[in-house]
This record gives sequence, structure tokens and C-alpha cells, in this order.
Amino acid sequence: MRKSILLPLFNSVKTSIFHLLFPTYCLNCSKETNEELGICSICQNELHFTRFETYNGSTPLDQLFWGRHLVNSTYSLLYFEKNRPGQHLIHQIKYKNNQPLAQHLGSEIGKKLKEIGSFNTVDALIPIPIHSKKRFIRGYNQSTELCKGITVELNTPIDEELLIKTKNTKSQTKNSKEKRFQNVSNSIKIGKREHSYKHIALVDDVITTGATLDTCIEVLKEKFPDIQISIISLAYTKN
Repeated sequence: MRKSILLPLFNSVKTSIFHLLFPTYCLNCSKETNEELGICSICQNELHFTRFETYNGSTPLDQLFWGRHLVNSTYSLLYFEKNRPGQHLIHQIKYKNNQPLAQHLGSEIGKKLKEIGSFNTVDALIPIPIHSKKRFIRGYNQSTELCKGITVELNTPIDEELLIKTKNTKSQTKNSKEKRFQNVSNSIKIGKREHSYKHIALVDDVITTGATLDTCIEVLKEKFPDIQISIISLAYTKN
């Protein structure tokens, strides 16, 4: 009995000593924090969550694809806003090798998707592909890391072979809508042609114009016209 009482106290002291020797700092404001997310509680309160899981009707992300593609369901965890905490989180997972953060955020997405019944039928998570050169330099695909977190909650397999990126397009961050569409046109191809999927979910980090997703959907529908496609992202840039 005494051992069971002392163990939590010991673990608490050990954790406190570890943070004293190896302090962590908020990814947004740089103040010291012990938060698992790597962002302090104050900055977490400034994250702009979409709360799409609470919508009874269409969401702004649903509406982005109206008149373009018929998609089964869409979901995004955050609204992307420049110079806000969400931007710093995305910068960390995209350019700072913070794969654990990406997986943690993916897990948070997975928890929300459990509340949306239409995602229960997804057969596979398909990360938006990046070119082999970019993956070699970065060391990973951030969309795949998000998928790893999502599948912890949903137990849905990840398929990185269904789509491949054939052109090493430059960053789209500063491009206009028209330029984004031009850059990704003909840049994505079908990789694995054999599968038994009826419903897949494309997983991206940030959706702005949806240009890359448009290309993915067009390629998939051309080869597999009956497949259902849903869309998941960490963040959505609200117009």
C-alpha cells in the first residue's frame, strides 16, 4: 500500500526535476511550459478551432468544393491565420522536424472524427504525397505523420502508395489561386492501381484554395470513378 502511494509522488518529483533540467518553451510565445502540445495554455486558448464536428449542416470547407467535386465528407481541426499560434504549429510540423507534434495533432483530429459518423466507413487514409526530393530533404511527409495520429484513434490503415507526386513543385504559400492550380496540374499520378477501397480520406496539412486536392480527386475519379472521397486537414484558410 505504501509503495502504491509513494509511486505517483516519485513520478511527479521526477517529472519536475526533468523539466527543471530540460525546460521546454512554448512554440508560439517562447515562454516556459510543461504542456504536452508544446504550446502554453494561454496560446492554446488563442487557437481558432473550426468545431466542424458540431455542425448539423454544411461547413465552410464543404462549400469550398461545391461545384467542383462531389466529396463525401470534409473536416479540418483549425482555421489557419497568419501570425497566430496555429501558424507556428504548422511551421513546426512542416519545416522543423516536429513529427511528434504532427502525430499528436493527428490524434486530436481522430478524436473529433469519431463524432462524425460519415468517417466511420473510411477504408484508408491517403496522405497528400510530396516529391521524393522534398521528402529526402525534410525526412518525412507531414501529412503521413498526421495520418499516424489519426489512425491511433480510428484504427484506419494508411496507404502512401495510392498517389505519388511526380513533379517537385515549389512552395505554394505566396502564390495566387490561379498560380496554385497551374503548379499542381499534372503533378500527381496513380501509384498503386490495385485496391479494394470503397471510401478513402485524403489527408492534408493546410487547405487554402484546394488546388492540390482538386488534382488528387480528378486523378482518382478518372481511374476509380465509383470511389467515395472524403477530405481531412489540420487547418483550413478561411476566406
